[in-house]
Amino acid sequence: MQHVSFKYGGFMPKKPDSSQKTKRKILDSATELFAKKGFDGISTRDICKAAGVNISMISYYFGGKEELYSKVVSSIVENIIQYVMNNMGTKELPQSFEHLSKEEKIAALFKFLDMMMDYFYSDKISDSEIMIIFREQMTSGVPLNAEGYKVLKRLLASILGRDENDKEIIFRTITIVGQIHSAKILKQFSLKLMNQSGYSKQDIQMLKQIVMGQVKAILKDLGAV
Repeated sequence: MQHVSFKYGGFMPKKPDSSQKTKRKILDSATELFAKKGFDGISTRDICKAAGVNISMISYYFGGKEELYSKVVSSIVENIIQYVMNNMGTKELPQSFEHLSKEEKIAALFKFLDMMMDYFYSDKISDSEIMIIFREQMTSGVPLNAEGYKVLKRLLASILGRDENDKEIIFRTITIVGQIHSAKILKQFSLKLMNQSGYSKQDIQMLKQIVMGQVKAILKDLGAV
């Protein structure tokens, strides 16, 4: 049933709640500014000016700048986790792959890598969000795609029959993650070298093939294939 309000003797449709739109504008503006200048480089006034909202709105919706930054970070994490779960057809991230055969584990590994590259190389994640991931990794030591990292680490360990906290498994995993991220982190530098404004579908396919080839070499080096 449509909600209505009574005015001037007649029924008038109630205006949609604009709070979600305002919160979205603040989050989008904050993401852009935090990416460009970092947490300490901007003020709540800067964010509100960019979003075109009253300065009291940050306190009203988020509590303050720290809480707003935490929301920006958590939103990036939630989007990554949701994308992984949707594409793996599960309501929670896999905790074990031991029920799969070795061939199925390897197939799952490459499917997972392909999925992650689709996410990071497309417009599903912005350059500003990538920059925040990079900043967080450098300052806190915790990657914002930590859940994806954990899935990849579990898969590699399971394929190789090793403990997932084995140092070589950890180093191999972060090397693969670094290869996936590098094309996005160094995007503008890469595009300048190629004299292009963006990655083409052919470029993305080539990047995928390079990463997949390097992962196959890792598995072969470790005797997994």
